[in-house]
Amino acid sequence: VLKIKIYIFLYIFLLFTNNKPTLYFYFMFILFGQVISIFGSSLTSFSLGVWAYQNAGSVAAYSAIFFAAAAGTVLASPFAGALVDRWEKKKVLVLSSICSALISVAIAVFYYLDSLDVWIIIICAGLNGIAMSFSKPAITASIKMLIHPNDLGRANGMTAAGFGFVALISPVIAAYLLIKIELLGVLLIDIFTFVIGLFILGFLYLPKRQLAPEESILKGIKLAWEYLKEKDALIWINGFYFFLNLRYRLN
Repeated sequence: VLKIKIYIFLYIFLLFTNNKPTLYFYFMFILFGQVISIFGSSLTSFSLGVWAYQNAGSVAAYSAIFFAAAAGTVLASPFAGALVDRWEKKKVLVLSSICSALISVAIAVFYYLDSLDVWIIIICAGLNGIAMSFSKPAITASIKMLIHPNDLGRANGMTAAGFGFVALISPVIAAYLLIKIELLGVLLIDIFTFVIGLFILGFLYLPKRQLAPEESILKGIKLAWEYLKEKDALIWINGFYFFLNLRYRLN
């Protein structure tokens, strides 16, 4: 019943704006859901780092959390990209969001039971990094499936702007919330944002694309690496962003 009401609302909105329900329209809602979800994750990530520093009294503990998240993403990304090519993108986004939500729930339970420790946060950060390594290529692939090639530049710009805006404001908001509602409140907000993201993904249409050929995952990774070797500029760009993000995480 709720889905029907939402579709009626969207139909009325499109009717009065003289627009047709295009794939670009669906892309906007998927992007909105993912930005909301990543906003909650960013709040939790920053808050956990501050909590670890306050309780352990060590900058190393603070840095270890962000390093674990980055390491999980870097180590899993080659395999995640190859697997995402073979799986339905919508299912990948849903499953990665569920995994991240369960990780936040686990941290919230440990905190509520007064059993949360730095090593638990480090493990959870690494697992969440692995989940994020699946969601990011799925989002990128979804853009190409929903957007006309002539609009890809604008769509990629909107995606980068949305995620960049979240990265800019989330530390400030997280610091304020950490003072007002403490870590448990931030975790509950994170879980709520995951619910919003999953809800949006649940009823939006995402076209299916023919799966990748039945080749081994390692062969797919090898082909991707050979393609990168032919594009020197891509290697330099990836290396630049790798060290830039690593420096940002460690600082």
